[in-house]
Amino acid sequence: MPVDDRLELAKVSISHTKTVLSVVGPWKICGLAFAEDSTVFDVLPGNNSPDPPLVPVTPENHRLIPVIQNVISSVDLGCKLDLNLIARKAWNTEYNPATFKAVIMRIRRPRATANIFQTGKILCLGTKSSADESHQAAKKFVRIMQKLGFPVHPPRFHIHNMVASCNTTPLALENLYHAYPEQSSYEYELFPALFFRMESGVTATIFQSGRITLSGN
Repeated sequence: MPVDDRLELAKVSISHTKTVLSVVGPWKICGLAFAEDSTVFDVLPGNNSPDPPLVPVTPENHRLIPVIQNVISSVDLGCKLDLNLIARKAWNTEYNPATFKAVIMRIRRPRATANIFQTGKILCLGTKSSADESHQAAKKFVRIMQKLGFPVHPPRFHIHNMVASCNTTPLALENLYHAYPEQSSYEYELFPALFFRMESGVTATIFQSGRITLSGN
C-alpha cells in the first residue's frame, strides 16, 4: 500500500473516531472516543513488509485507564532546618551532604519519600494514589519537623507534577504525527516516542508498543 494511501487511511480512522487524547477530570480517564457504527483500523509499521498489517481497533481495547506512578509535591515550612539534628533524631533517614545536600526521609503510610532541605522546603515524592495522598504524606513530614522542635509556619502545599501510565495496542506514531503536527513532536532518530501536548498542559509520551506515559500538574 503506498504511503499516501496509508496516510489517508489514518485520516479516515481519525475522522471516524474523533481521537481524544485528553484527561477527563483530575487524572481519571484518557482514551479514544469511538463512533458506535464504525469499524476502525490502525496502520502498524511492519518489520520487513512494505505494506503494514491492518489491526482492528475496538472501544474495548482502547479505553485507557491511566495508573498514577508518582506524585511530586512540595511544602515550604517557612523556617530554617538543622539537617544534622533531623538525621540523628528522626527514623528512616539518610544524610550524606557530600553527595546530596538534603535529608532523605521515608514513611510507610502512605508510602512516600521526602527530600528535606536546610531552607525549610520539603520535596515529597513516591505516592501512587492521588494528590490527596501526597498531601497526607506531606502533612506527616511536617508533623515530624514540629515534633523535633522547629518553629514551623503554616505550610504552603503545592503539586508540581503527576506521572501516570497506561498500555494499549501497538500504535502507528508517524500517522499520529501527520494527523496532529502542531500538537506532536516525533523524531525517531533521537527518541523512539512521540510527545503529544494537550490543551490541559498534560504531555503524553507515546511509544510504538502502545505504552503511554502522562505527565503534568
